[in-house]
Amino acid sequence: MSFTSDVASELVPLQPKQRKSCCYRALLCGLMYGCQPNEDGGLSASFTYVDSAHLARDILATRFSDKEAQVEDVARCGRKYYYVSTSSKSIISTFDALDSDTQESLEDILGFRCEVCRAEFMRGLFLSSATVNDPRKSYHLEFSITGQKRADRLCTFLAEEFDKPKAIARKKGIGLYYKSGERISDLLYMMGASGAKFYMTDISIEREIRNNENRATNCVTRNISRSVEATRRQVEAIEFLRDSGRLDKLSDSLRYTAELRLQYNSATLAELALLHVPSITKSGLNQRLTRILEIADGLK
Repeated sequence: MSFTSDVASELVPLQPKQRKSCCYRALLCGLMYGCQPNEDGGLSASFTYVDSAHLARDILATRFSDKEAQVEDVARCGRKYYYVSTSSKSIISTFDALDSDTQESLEDILGFRCEVCRAEFMRGLFLSSATVNDPRKSYHLEFSITGQKRADRLCTFLAEEFDKPKAIARKKGIGLYYKSGERISDLLYMMGASGAKFYMTDISIEREIRNNENRATNCVTRNISRSVEATRRQVEAIEFLRDSGRLDKLSDSLRYTAELRLQYNSATLAELALLHVPSITKSGLNQRLTRILEIADGLK
């Protein structure tokens, strides 16, 4: 199963929190948002998931007295689609207004009366028109909308509720999409898909932990590389001084440190500092090695 179908399975059984008629209407309008006129003078909407189609049919039958609303399955290109038709004058007039040039907002046209209406509309819209990628692979949630006016009204609505979505022309309409994990998570939570939202949160935490581990590993690797390179330069400088007969001319402290570095050429600064008798600090050791490098570079 895809992540989209997992989210749909979580959303279908939900009931509007307040069970008001306005909330059921908002849910139905979301489910029917991609509907088109049919030969009987009504409207028909197609669904990928049969449970979504049955949900739309049940709301039409129980809330809009559309006893003739039925689910019809049609096979096309090796896939099965489910169609729900309605002759409800209320729904037909609503979508006529959506497709008109009226300046009314989507909320006013659809008759939103409470905050729950917004969440129910988004739930229906997801069930009829959305796809979402598994967050383990990538962040992408897209609504496929038929008709420029409906796309424009939805874009304005989403921009007010969240952020303005990106738009792309598709073969059969317009895609409005988000690629932000935070925005997608907020959308899922608003619709009521709390399980999917928590799943995304878990993925985000895992990804952050993995990124932190990688950064820490890279940091350690870089530090080791720098340490190895510094040790190599120190050993080369000391060998140059020895081979050129200049090592014995160093001060006692510098010569002592140089001989220890040659003897323990894989020791860290902390280890080498402790090997001194008496032991010295890392800062003091670093100053001696820096001075040895300067003397060798000056002679070269």
